Order: sequence, then C-alpha cells, then structure tokens
Amino acid sequence: MIDVQDELRLNILLKLAPRTEFTSFIDHLYPIDEYTRILFYTYLSRKEELSKKAEEQIKSSMLRTDATHIITGVSWGIYFVAVLQLPPDTTMVETIDITLENIKTSLFDDDNFEELTLNEPDEPQKFINMKVYSNIPTLARTTSLTDAYQKIRHFKVNDIEHRPINYHLRVIKEIYPQQTDPTNTVGIRCNDQVEQRFLELLTTIKYLDSSINDNMSNVLREYFKAQLCDINIRLLVIKKKYEDERKRFVTLLLDWRQAYTGISQIEEALNDEQQNILIKNIDDLKQDQQDLKAKEQLINNLQKQEIQYWNAAGRDLNQFDYEQKVEQMLIRDDGLDRVLCSNNTLNKTESPIFNKLRDELLEQRKSNPNLRLTYADFSYCSFPVSNIIILPQNQMKNKEDTRKQSTSIQAIHPQICDTPASSSQDDIVNILLLGESGVGKSTFINAFVNYLTYNTLNQAELNKPVVLIPVSFMITVGDNFEEHMIQFGDADSTENEDFDHPGQSVTQHCKSYIFHLKHHNGKRLRIIDTPGFGDTRGLDRDDFNMQHILTYVNNLTHLNAVCFLLKPNVTRLNSYFRTCITQLLALLGTHFDTNIIFCFTNGRSTFYTPGNTGPLLRVMLDSLSMNHVILKKHNTFCFDSESFRYLVSRQQSIAFNDLDKQEYEMSWSNSATESTRLINYIINSLPVYHIHNQLKSIKHAQLEIIHMIRPILEAMKNILRNIILFDNEPSKISIKLCPKVIYHPTTICLSCDRHAIQVAKFWILCDYHNEVKNKRPTCLCAPDRHQSIDYTLEYETINSPANHDKNRLMDQLALLLHTCIEFAHFLMSTAHSLRDDPCLVALTRMIDEEKEICSENKPQQLNSYLVQELENLKKKYENRIHEMKPNQNIIELPVIYERIKIASNYPEVDEQMAAVKKGQENLMALN
Repeated sequence: MIDVQDELRLNILLKLAPRTEFTSFIDHLYPIDEYTRILFYTYLSRKEELSKKAEEQIKSSMLRTDATHIITGVSWGIYFVAVLQLPPDTTMVETIDITLENIKTSLFDDDNFEELTLNEPDEPQKFINMKVYSNIPTLARTTSLTDAYQKIRHFKVNDIEHRPINYHLRVIKEIYPQQTDPTNTVGIRCNDQVEQRFLELLTTIKYLDSSINDNMSNVLREYFKAQLCDINIRLLVIKKKYEDERKRFVTLLLDWRQAYTGISQIEEALNDEQQNILIKNIDDLKQDQQDLKAKEQLINNLQKQEIQYWNAAGRDLNQFDYEQKVEQMLIRDDGLDRVLCSNNTLNKTESPIFNKLRDELLEQRKSNPNLRLTYADFSYCSFPVSNIIILPQNQMKNKEDTRKQSTSIQAIHPQICDTPASSSQDDIVNILLLGESGVGKSTFINAFVNYLTYNTLNQAELNKPVVLIPVSFMITVGDNFEEHMIQFGDADSTENEDFDHPGQSVTQHCKSYIFHLKHHNGKRLRIIDTPGFGDTRGLDRDDFNMQHILTYVNNLTHLNAVCFLLKPNVTRLNSYFRTCITQLLALLGTHFDTNIIFCFTNGRSTFYTPGNTGPLLRVMLDSLSMNHVILKKHNTFCFDSESFRYLVSRQQSIAFNDLDKQEYEMSWSNSATESTRLINYIINSLPVYHIHNQLKSIKHAQLEIIHMIRPILEAMKNILRNIILFDNEPSKISIKLCPKVIYHPTTICLSCDRHAIQVAKFWILCDYHNEVKNKRPTCLCAPDRHQSIDYTLEYETINSPANHDKNRLMDQLALLLHTCIEFAHFLMSTAHSLRDDPCLVALTRMIDEEKEICSENKPQQLNSYLVQELENLKKKYENRIHEMKPNQNIIELPVIYERIKIASNYPEVDEQMAAVKKGQENLMALN
C-alpha cells in the first residue's frame, strides 16, 4: 500500500487496525501478472495537525493509557487505486495502455484536466476484471474508468467529499514525556520481516484459493475428485493455521509495544516450528496444485492423441495383483485393448521409456484403427509401481501375432465408440402442467392427446379412445337429469390417482405421460401431470407439493414450456397461484418467463376465450412486476374437455340427443385446432430451456442442499465412527459407507422397529424401508410417520485405517460441519416456508437413533462414544448457528455453489449423491 506508514501498514495486514475501502486492497483476490495494470492516483487537499496548544495541554495532563502512539495529523483528499486485469490480447493491451497513460497524464496535469475524453477501450467489458479501492465510497463502487475519471474530476473541485488519506502517528512519549509505562516501537528491520512474511503467506494462500476454487478445470474435477477434496481440506487447515499465526503475532507485537517482551521473541517466532510447519504445508500444497496442473496438461495431450485417461486411485488395487485386476477392469478384448501403466515419478525419471512405449502404441493403432488405448495413472495409489508396462503383457510379447489377432477380430466386432450418439432427449417436447386442484388437469391430458390423434369426433368414435390416465367423473343426461358415474381405464392399476378423497388433489405426485406426435419428424410429447394447488389439506400440503414439483423439474434435462391450466370464468384466483409462479421462476430464472403459456378448459361456455379469468390473471401478473409473463393470443389456448367426456361416455353406451352430439362435434373440432396450434407454437416459437446448463438460482441451490443434508450428516457420523475406531481398536479397521440405489418411491417408518446389525463393533440400524405401493407404504403406520428417502445405506468393514490419518479425519469433519452450518444458514435465510432447521432436525434424529441403539443392544461402548461425539457436534453446530445472527448477510449464491461443489468432492458424500441422482433417474423413468 502506497503512502501508508510502516507500522500502520503492518497493523492493517495483521488486522490490528480496521480495514477501510482503500486499505482492503491488501485482500485483493486476483493474481497480479503481466496482464495486470494498477492505476494509482492521490490528491492531497489539506492537512490537519495537532496544534502546539493542544500538545501543551496533553503534556500537562495526567495521561493513563496502554496506547503506544497518538494521532497528531490527518491528511485529507482523494485516494484511488484501480486494479485492471486485461485480456491476453497484445493489440488490445497496447490500446488500453495508451488510454491509461492519457488518463495518468490528465489526472496530474491540472491545465488539461477538463479536456480528456476517454475512448471505447475504457468500457468495462474490455477488462476481465476491474476492482477499485478508494477512501471515497462512491468512487470505490465505480465499475468503469470513464465513470471513475469523471468522479475524480468532480471530487477534486468539491472537497466536501474528501476523506482522510493518511493518519500521522507519533510515539506517545514524544508528546507526553511524563508517560511512565515503558513502551517500544518495533524496529524497522523486525517490522519489515514480519510484514514480508505475512504478506508472502497471505498472497500465496489467496493464489492457492483462487487456483483451487475458481480456476480448476473440468478435466481435474472429473478425474481427481478425491485429490481435490483432499486439497480443499488442506487449504482449509492452512487458512486456520494462518489465522492462528496472525493472532499469535498480534499478541507478540502488542506485548513488545508494551515492553512486556523483547524483540528477540518476535524474531525467534519468525523461525520457530509453527511458522516452519505452516510454510511447509503451503509449499506442499502449492506443489500438489502444480502437479495437478501438469496432470491436466498430460490428460489434454493424451486426449488429443485419443488415449483414454484412467485414474487407478481408489480402485481397490494392491502391488501384488494390480496387473491382473487392471486387465479385468479395462481389457474387454485382448486384441483391441492396450493399457499403458505408469506414475508421475516414472514419467519423470524414465521419460524416454514412457515416450517410446506410447509412440509404439500409436504406431500400432495406425495399422489397426480399432485399437483402444488407455493410460492408467498410478500416481495416487498407496503402493509404488516399479516399471512402466503395457497390458495385456502376453499381447506385447509378439507384436506380429497381435496384428494378426487384431485383424481377425476386427472382421467380427464392430468398432466400439465411447461417445454416444446425439441424445434422443432432443426429440422429446417436455411440458409441465400446473393448476388448481379440481381444474381437470388429468382429464385435460387425456382430452389433449385425443384431440392430437383424431381431428374429428367421428374419427375418435370409430376408434378406441387414448386413455393415458384413468378417468372418473359424474355426468348428467336426459330430461330427468339422470346421473351416471363414468370410469374409464383401470383406476386400481395406478398409484398416482386417488379418487377416494374429494377436495384433495387427485394426482398424488408428478408423473410423465409420453405420446408420439404426428407430423413432427418423430418427436414425442411428454406431458408432466402435477399435484394441484389449493388442496383441502391446507397450505402445508401445497408447499409440500410445490417442493416435489420443483425437485422433479430439477431432474429434467430440459423444459419446453410450463402450462398453467385454468377455468375461464372464476371470480378470484387461488392465492397459491401467485406462490406457484414465483417459486417456479425462482428456480428457472426470470428469462424462462417467455416459455409460460396459459390454457383454459371448459372453453365452450365462454366461446373459447379466457372469460372473467383473463382480467384477474393480468392484474396478478402486473402485481408481480413480471413484464415478460404476458397473456396474449399467441400464448393463450382455449379447450373444452366436455367433448372427451362425451366420447368416453359413449364408449359406455350412454345415450345423448342429436343437439348434444352436434355441440360436442363442434367442441372437438375447436379443441383439436387449438391443440395443433399449441404444439406448433411450442416447437416453432419457444426456445428449449436446458436445465442443467442454465440453472443457477437460490431455489435451485436450496433443492441441491436439501438433497445433500443426509449424505453430509451420514458422512460426518461415519467419520466419527472411524475416529473412535482409530482410538480404540488396535487392528485399525474402518467402516465404509455403501449407498444403494432405490428403484421405487421409498420411505423409512419412524414407528416400526428397525433391526440393528454389528459392523466393526458398532451397532448400526438397518435402513429397513417401505416401497410405496398402491398409494401408501407397505406398513400400516400413520402417513406422517413415514420419511421419504433417496437411497439406502449398507456398510462394509475395511481392514485398514480410514485415510491412514486421524488428523485428516478431523479436518474432513471440520470442513463438512462448516459446510453444513453455511447450508443451514442459507436455507433458513432464503427458504421462508421452512419452520425448522432441516440439518438440526436430521442431526437430532441421528442422536435419538444412537441412544435407542445403546438402550437395546450390548455391548454398546463404542456407540456410547458416538452419542457423546454427536452431541458435541450438535453443540458446536448450535453455537455457530446462534452466532450467525438472523440479520447477518446471506451467503452469496456463487459462494454457496462453490460449497456445494467442495462438499460433493468428498468421496463418501459423492458416492451417496450418485445414488441419489441414480434413484431420481429411476423414479423419473417410472413416472
């Protein structure tokens, strides 16, 4: 920092002095390199100093203070630093440099100050990043040099806006000689050493943080999840040790300034074991990060040569049989597969051999294009590989035989390609159907499909109706108003429709219905039926259904449209309609609003218009300030499902008069025309919204976190088990979580007894689960005693200590606890429908389960230890949550996504999340 006194600069670095807008430059997050430019400008308008009279008054007073210095002057004016990160474009850099030079000249030349006009290169988008530091807050918030330049020009002639630039300190004894308490000032050499050390540490940590969390490539994230998780944990430990060291040196400096200790203690501390350990940890992490970068380059080079990369770490290999196991895993055909096995050390020490063997394989593939090449990397395995080898070894002994075998096999087997063909998902049109309970969504789906299948009612009567969903309705016919209950389709065959509870949503959960579209090049239509809102079970049920809908949408690959189904002549809209549309856009983002369409059923009564509902809907949309969610002819469609009811009733021999039939024929024709118009509008006019490529929203983050709560807590509990085993079992065994995918909607009953099994001397409750069949779980306990689960857990005993390091386990536990706390704070701050902290609820239930185990199983010593550790964990959790006051700023969304990524990289969390996602895919396939 320029123009800041040495001791004040050290105080700022060590956080002894508060950081202001411009001194926060010390925390600048971005790396400084050849494409970085720093524009510094300072303007001194006035200087205020302690008067002689005030000095005399101080000298005559009885001063009692622990302070070592006194402020005797303040400099006022403008302090401005702009750090610009330029693009790696030589031409653009030269242009920007010229502009910056002009700015500098103009700022320091008062005669030409008014005349400078900035050019296009000043625009913010020309910079990768621009950060301004200033003592004037409005100047610090500027995002372009044009704006900053104009503000500086304005502030220079309006000194009322000026702020302190510098505070002038003097040793208190110079002003107050009567001060009896001994005080010291840190010598220049010692001051420089401390500042240099902590500046180097802080800069390196910031560089590592940026490299690991912001600039890590997808290649590394794909192949090195365990290593990245380990690196993140070590970085977290380093940050904590740095903070501990900062506090230690703050204490040493304060003690020195108060003359409690000598300067030698500070100098000794700079070279003691704690500093050396921190420096070594940073150096080791930096080396590992650089090794990963080199690994990324290796993988990119291999991919250019069409050689598949395979990380051997975590594959349950050992040095005695790894060759055989690798062959079993990677060699599908001895004549077509080659695996080059090596590691980092061998690649460096035996690089000529590595290059020679790789080139030999590439030459072999020239003569046999079907040859599949893989590089097996043993760098991160627990055992050394002594030689670079190619598997299968029997094939390498005689290359001529290999060529012959490869040629003969090639005639029998087609080429195997790991890259799938273009996804069939592109041929599916996904429409999410939403509406109030009782509006007739299920009937509309059946009607809509029949309108697309048959252009006229006569065609439909000559054929069998298409019934995707069982239907049940009452119809009144004849002069005597005879009532007939019509049921079509097998209502008992579906678990998703409940016709037995009027007022409740008939549709129990989201379900997809896929239908082949005519005249659209083989495209298929998927209509997603959803539980209705306005359920008689109250707002809690509506909230539950909405979260289920959002979770279902979150697992789609893409979405073409959201269709809100309404009746055309309502007197008021259901209050939950507003919540429904706002939560949906909270997940998908406001740029999805153009994909919202409105469909009206029972349109015959309003001559196929929205009727009274239209104005109510416009008022509601206007009140939400949703300028792009519009109700116009092109996105509004009116149907009449009565003609479909007529068709189904005729199938059951219900008689209608000729006038009724004529009206239904007209209704069918209008509805068939609207159906075709709707499909053409969606396919031809609306953009396809690819969900996983575009979702970055608070609601999406909430859904991701909710699914991660159980995996994180289960991983934390298992870490505690392994720490206890590490301390109490001489055999040093550990427990591994084995998540199992579910294939049907599944719950755990909180009332039924669960059987406990013993794993490595721990009693563990089995995940005894109920598959939901025929609309309810297989046990007869109350529905509210059933908790839905995304996967089940089994356990395996490993004959080696977990991660070989208790300290590493403790670090992983701390990282996951910190992540869990941040997730809970984010959820409770943003998900206003949550009444209870879901993490705390789940953690409390875990403790209760362990207490139940202790009361019913013997011996239970290890489980008792686990209860104690879980209760300690809960206490830490509650204390930290309490410290994060409700008015504390919500954690920013990019930070939350980074935390999600880091937690997902932890292997046991990753394996559980993989089971969650696979289970969701299975349920999607069922529904």
